Amino acid sequence: MAEAARRAVSDSSSGDISPDICNDMQPLADGVQHDANFIQDEMEVVNGFLRHLARNQQLLTPSGDDEEVQVWVRQIRDLANDSRDCINLYRHTAPRRAKGLLRYLQMPWFLGGCTTIPRSRSTIARRIRELKVRVQEAGERRLRYSIAVPPPQPAITQASTIMAMVNSSRRPLLRNVQESEDHGDNDERGAFRRALVDAEPNILQESAAELIAWLGKKEEGDEAGGRTFRLTVILAPDDAEGTGLAQQVYQDPSVSDGFDVKVWITIQRPPILWQIFHDLLCQLLPDQNQDMLDDTSSDNMKLLWSIRGCLEGRRVLIVLDDLDDYTGLWDQIRIALNFISLPAGSAIVVTTKDDGLIRSSSPDKVISYSLVDFFFKKAVALVASNFQDGDVRGIMRGILKRCDPGVAPMKMFLHALYGNPNRTRQELEKLQESLCSEAHGVISYNFKQMVMFSYSDMARECQMCFMHLCISLPRDHSIRRTSLVRRWAAQDLISAEGGHGSAEVAAERCFGAFVSRGLICPVDIGDAGKIKTCVVPPLVHRLITEVAKEESVYVGSMINAHLGDIKRCLGSLPTSSQLLLLKVLDLEGCKGLEKRHLNNLCKLFMLKYLSLRNTDVSALPKRIHKLQQLETLDIRQTKIQAFPADFTKLLMLKHLLAGCAPIKDTVNSKESFSTPQMPRGLGAMGRNLEILSHIQVSRSGSELMLMDVGQLLKVRKLGVVLHGKKVGSSFQHLLQAISKLHKCLRSLSIRIGRPGNETDPLTFSMDQENPFSPPKILESLYISGLTGGGLPPWITELHQLAKVTLRDTSLTGHAIRPLGKLGGLRCLRLRQMSYAEMKITFGKEEFPSLKFLIIEGTDITNIIFESGTTPRLEKITWAFKSMQFISGIGHLPRLKDLELSGSCNPDPVKQAVAAHPNHPVFKHNA
Repeated sequence: MAEAARRAVSDSSSGDISPDICNDMQPLADGVQHDANFIQDEMEVVNGFLRHLARNQQLLTPSGDDEEVQVWVRQIRDLANDSRDCINLYRHTAPRRAKGLLRYLQMPWFLGGCTTIPRSRSTIARRIRELKVRVQEAGERRLRYSIAVPPPQPAITQASTIMAMVNSSRRPLLRNVQESEDHGDNDERGAFRRALVDAEPNILQESAAELIAWLGKKEEGDEAGGRTFRLTVILAPDDAEGTGLAQQVYQDPSVSDGFDVKVWITIQRPPILWQIFHDLLCQLLPDQNQDMLDDTSSDNMKLLWSIRGCLEGRRVLIVLDDLDDYTGLWDQIRIALNFISLPAGSAIVVTTKDDGLIRSSSPDKVISYSLVDFFFKKAVALVASNFQDGDVRGIMRGILKRCDPGVAPMKMFLHALYGNPNRTRQELEKLQESLCSEAHGVISYNFKQMVMFSYSDMARECQMCFMHLCISLPRDHSIRRTSLVRRWAAQDLISAEGGHGSAEVAAERCFGAFVSRGLICPVDIGDAGKIKTCVVPPLVHRLITEVAKEESVYVGSMINAHLGDIKRCLGSLPTSSQLLLLKVLDLEGCKGLEKRHLNNLCKLFMLKYLSLRNTDVSALPKRIHKLQQLETLDIRQTKIQAFPADFTKLLMLKHLLAGCAPIKDTVNSKESFSTPQMPRGLGAMGRNLEILSHIQVSRSGSELMLMDVGQLLKVRKLGVVLHGKKVGSSFQHLLQAISKLHKCLRSLSIRIGRPGNETDPLTFSMDQENPFSPPKILESLYISGLTGGGLPPWITELHQLAKVTLRDTSLTGHAIRPLGKLGGLRCLRLRQMSYAEMKITFGKEEFPSLKFLIIEGTDITNIIFESGTTPRLEKITWAFKSMQFISGIGHLPRLKDLELSGSCNPDPVKQAVAAHPNHPVFKHNA
């Protein structure tokens, strides 16, 4: 019951149980108002009951009553949703007050008192009255089944307090959800932990690399005769076979080069000692010396002397495949090998499933070729700083043993530990008990258990977001990260953390938690390493969809291009339609939208998120200002060039996304970017607008329009395109606006489009009468078309600047030097015509934090990395027409990926990559 209570309170905190059904400017009819007040009061009492229940039950173990509470809370939540929707519909269908003479024609005295409520409104009013009765019945049902607050708990001991803290940690607060990226002092540790879960598990490759490196290492005393051979045991106790690993090592060219002779012996059953050495001599003797083999068939000492003679002065690798610890067998083999006296530097590799052989042979190295051990090492590394208890580690190993041989559930277990390394012993024991080790379909069953292990640990708000994602997105379909988090915020599934930040920031944290737990898989990752699109794994999608159905979660507030016939729905929209309650409408990629469809969009008075991205819409409807709840409007990749006259009446708008950039060849194309003209009176939207990207200023009155931009004191992302003959003047006004936004602006994009007859250079300098305050919390900067003025002189003051993109700036090597001094710069993109010279040099101690370098264009042909430069650089992407050389790859200690696109001779680069200790991934697109 405690868990259900906590879940219910979480639901209510996000507005699912107690809707604000009476707080509206427009009054209701007397009867409906009375019913609404009653429902509101009941919901408030229910919330108080649930919070009291959670406080008093938080120290109790969940019991059978838990399910009763869940069912009752689900019914209450559905009632609250229905009540809110019906009352909103009732308000929206209220008769509009006419103007002039028509206003008198609608008065009851003029019509003889014969006015009636429209049929649709009367139907809705009856529905509200029915809901009131159902609310009363729900309250009686709670009493009937004794769903009541228990008596106060007795004195709480210290032990029970600790257990309460453990239990309460099962559903963490949203602010405690781990983000997908680690920063600051934990960057090294975070990168190490991410690598443990991000890398595809390949036990054969990793184990082979470990053994090859061991065999190639020259131990002290090898050539001095201090130790004649090294013994390595490959232990494969599980379903894995050590033979395959030994074969891969045996056939490796570097291993062959390290020994003068190699011998492979498969142990027969039952094993016979002298048969082993007979097989050894058979492989050592050439065909013409078979007579010697016949002479030794009955004389064991002669057999050993013959082997000793054949191996004299020859380093040998002997593989004994499938050797078990038969009584005294290894001792006999060891005595015989000591007599043969293998030359220094020789090695013996034994494969076995018997760990007793390790105890009897005391090998120099043991390779555990086991999925369980492979994942266990990673699991321990993920929680190394949290668990020192050997018993807990034993539980983790037991969990992995029950999953064996399923790689998918083992990998999901790693994700669960990565997402929350603070798992308790009780949680791990419960997980171990829930897993099966021998059953048909056990891998699929265990994977489901692992998914629920990760999912149930998350904050309730995150769970609601994930359920809505799974039931709204078709299986195997990808979705953009930014669209997803804005949808969650628009649906009120998640709220700002503790009154700070925004719901979108909280949604980003939830998204990071899903990725870290393996519940969402990246599909497209940008050059800067940030996830662009993602997908839910099919089995996870099916499982969470079933959970959502059990909890009666629905997506009535959202519709997208994958659900039904959108145009048919929008073609005819009755005033009483449930579609009027939509909060999210994603029409991305929907073609053939007509004017009537767009006009009907304006009836969706509850709409918060509207995407027309990549549609053939060329103009917004004139009545779009009727969408007074709209928070996100996405019109990117459309032909819309202007906003309606009353557009700035959308006072709740937070995100305005516009701009169309045709996709062309990244090397040869010139930027052709179009976006709508800035609407007049934009300053009126300053109370809520956070993203304005992009709008165009190219006509008269630009000064006033850019002054409006300076009034948007909440905007954190700004994109402006300047066109026309007075670009220089507009640019100065834009700088004044940016100066006013220096406390809030985090992302800035400036595109300059010059007419052919204007050649005056643009400069970032300001006159003394208008001192400039740089946006010191700026994190991303995009500059295009600003030639002759160099970089802003205040760029060195932007200590939080992490991403810089330049295009058509024609910078010289000297002009680009200030970027190398930015301690926080992680991504640098030099696009077409951004750099005016053929050679670019990254000097010593420059770009200390740079991780991603992207170069696109025709000018740069040579790249030089000096010693001590870019110590954190991980990825280089270079697109060109022709390349002469790229030197200094060996000076990049963290390089992981190098991609070249264009005409070049890749052989020198391949050689440099092969010699790099990290062995970076190299890709050449001719």
